[in-house]
Amino acid sequence: MSVKNLTGVMRLLILVLGSILLTNCAGNHNVNDSNSYKSVNKHYGNVSSSANLLYNYTLSKRYSLSKQDKEKQRNTVFYALNNLEEGKVVKWHNTDKNSWGAVKIVASYPTGSGYCRIVFSEIGKKDKSRFYKETACKDLAYYGWRFIR
Repeated sequence: MSVKNLTGVMRLLILVLGSILLTNCAGNHNVNDSNSYKSVNKHYGNVSSSANLLYNYTLSKRYSLSKQDKEKQRNTVFYALNNLEEGKVVKWHNTDKNSWGAVKIVASYPTGSGYCRIVFSEIGKKDKSRFYKETACKDLAYYGWRFIR
């Protein structure tokens, strides 16, 4: 293969790779908040046998949010991040599943070319509820919110 052909192939490879990277940057990269997919239950038994493991799995499934509730929680979190002032609370309820959620923006602070917000969330199902604290940041170089773990 001649040098001229190799140069053409390299240019094509660079063009394709650049296009892929730019497409990924342009997409919506909202990372899910962790509270929308974790179980409300936080007290599990010691895993010393397969029976305990099965019991813990059952508890996790029993107190996990349904797909619809997870979507409600995600939408509520992103609504709060984009629209609420500090100290304000937004809530959702699902009376059919006996589940609920609340999101509060606690603080906002600038970082680099963007800003971060501290979010307190509560989700509940049946007779249990669980609290979460997360930090979400928005940067001009990045489209959407990123949750810092």
